[in-house]
Amino acid sequence: MKTVAVRVRLLLALSALGLMAMTGCASQIRNDKVQANLTEALRVAQNGDTARARYWADQAIAVDPNALSTYVATTDQQDGLTVASVFYAAGDLPTLRDYLKQAVAKFPNDYHAPALLSQIYGQLGDTKDQQATATALAALLEKKIVTPGAAHDKEMTLALAQAYCDAGNLAKGAADYQAVIHASPSDPDAYNGLAYAWAVADSKPDLPQARAYAQRAMMLAPKAGWPPEQLQEKMSGYQDTLGWVQYRQGDYQDALDNLQAAVNADPREAEERYHLGMVYEALNQPDAARAEFTHAALLSQGYQAPRIELARLKAPAPAKPAPTETAQR
Repeated sequence: MKTVAVRVRLLLALSALGLMAMTGCASQIRNDKVQANLTEALRVAQNGDTARARYWADQAIAVDPNALSTYVATTDQQDGLTVASVFYAAGDLPTLRDYLKQAVAKFPNDYHAPALLSQIYGQLGDTKDQQATATALAALLEKKIVTPGAAHDKEMTLALAQAYCDAGNLAKGAADYQAVIHASPSDPDAYNGLAYAWAVADSKPDLPQARAYAQRAMMLAPKAGWPPEQLQEKMSGYQDTLGWVQYRQGDYQDALDNLQAAVNADPREAEERYHLGMVYEALNQPDAARAEFTHAALLSQGYQAPRIELARLKAPAPAKPAPTETAQR
């Protein structure tokens, strides 16, 4: 999940105590209650107690059932915990999927929840549901963008581009990404999003351009004006993209360097560890690969890709045929 339009914001340093210290209007009091409940949901979720985590998440939602921002970060409200960030941080993809489906049903005209849900379906290995969700999302976004007088922003256009990629229409998705790049040539997220989409699709003819775009994103990021913590998160994602492109190109040593750096910067990102494991496997280092796949699987319940690789690595090697004896002369 490397595109800005869909990546979960893990702003976990915001404590319930700090939030409760803020006073003000009724909406602030409601937000305090939401954050206090979500803080408790995060605590128990990280201890593996999904049932209690669901209870506290439901309590947060009940404070204001009509608030999309309780479920997922939106363009207007991006600070603090959300239900999505709680269960993503806890690595509980099945529960995250369930809440995102709930949000999609409750807020059918908003794109934030289905954009993230499409990505979660992908990690869960539910290709059919991912394509269906992404196709519906693309239709929704197209309608929003072309409606006369409708407000739309760059994030929405990036979400549309990724939706087409997730729906299997890589050419249309790439064209939309290119449109953002043309309109905003200094935006690193657009370069990174398209580079990653090409890498995921293993689009061989596009990999050289993907590599150039990933490098461009890394070059532009320090100039984007992000605060240090956000810049570090962005750079980790961009470095992961570059490493994954290099892996697809068969440039395993450069891929190893970049993916090791990405994992060191963001050690709890399961996808980056899976990518690193694939590089180790390509370099014929099965023990190192197995360690990364195991770590990725532990970090993210339901994430299928590392589990598939672990099962393959644990499969017994085919028996060698008995040597053929030759007659003595």
